[in-house]
Amino acid sequence: MLWSNTVTADVAQSIIGIVKDHHIVDIWQNEMAQNNMRNAIDDYSFDVMRDEKGIDTPLDLLDDIELRIMDKGTIQRHTELGETTVK
Repeated sequence: MLWSNTVTADVAQSIIGIVKDHHIVDIWQNEMAQNNMRNAIDDYSFDVMRDEKGIDTPLDLLDDIELRIMDKGTIQRHTELGETTVK
């Protein structure tokens, strides 16, 4: 599946906005806050990308994107704490 640069940029900006909207202090220690962020990304993926824009993205790709976003935050937190390994 190939998206135009415009679509890719729009999706990326939207997901960044979702992450910013749902990011709270200590989110990486707060499972409920993390789940809220995941749910918002899922809602965007299905309600906006699929239903409004007609972008049918395979579930495994959506899962991979979400996992990478959440993993990036966890890794960043551990790095900021000076930890050398992520638990």
